[in-house]
Amino acid sequence: MALQRDPRGMPFRVWRRTKDPSAGTQCPLWFLTVKGARVTLRNPQRGYAVGSGFNTKAEGSLRTILGILSLAGAVVGIASAGTINYNTTGSTLSCNGVSGCTQNTTTQVIFGGLTLTYNTGSGSGVVTPSIINLGNILSTGTVSNVNITGLLLTINVNSTPPGAGGTLPNGAISGSISTNNSGATIQFAPNNTTSGFGTLPGVVIAGGGQAFLYQILNPTLGVQAPTVGNPIGQTSIQGAVTDLTAGAPEPSTMVLLSAGLGLAALLRRRMVR
Repeated sequence: MALQRDPRGMPFRVWRRTKDPSAGTQCPLWFLTVKGARVTLRNPQRGYAVGSGFNTKAEGSLRTILGILSLAGAVVGIASAGTINYNTTGSTLSCNGVSGCTQNTTTQVIFGGLTLTYNTGSGSGVVTPSIINLGNILSTGTVSNVNITGLLLTINVNSTPPGAGGTLPNGAISGSISTNNSGATIQFAPNNTTSGFGTLPGVVIAGGGQAFLYQILNPTLGVQAPTVGNPIGQTSIQGAVTDLTAGAPEPSTMVLLSAGLGLAALLRRRMVR
């Protein structure tokens, strides 16, 4: 048995050897056509489609169905995961009007002897779904019990594909921090998106028929003191990315598989009789 493209416009045809001398050494037994959501399986010798029933011998029919299922397996390609490059350039760490805070750069604030700096995250060739690095906040300096409540961290994500950007829900910083200990936290909210990683703060970045969901894995994070942590003084922000366009097979693939399995079940019932 062999599979060949049909020169008359149908995408595939299934051949089997025959003893019919008038047909030569081989004859096309079935033509399989997938057009949109419709599958047609036709026997050109007998001139009918699957919908009108089978009247072939059990052995030949079983060989035919095996060929069709092999074809289905060959063309399936359950949608593969997407691969992305991303970075968080354009993110900001803001004083947000907090008294005693000096905005040094768009990603760095200073409270007396305490400096907080947001460092961007990035990734290349990331296969989705995956846990990713969304950057970190580094605390440095010497300070005693400084209240940093009201600072605001806004993480911007640039994703390729689709070649667009989006902003994650803001991270509100609250609490006090000292040189050797910290009671400060970052709270990202709201939990507005859902994926296999959970219901979490996130943003969908879409374009060109593709969509990727970026989420914050730990909505509540403790801010490390300047002399604490590994690396020292660093609060890492983990995220996750999911390809929303890769979660299911193409409709024609599902139809093809369903047709093949349905035909196999039908023939088995006929063979049992």
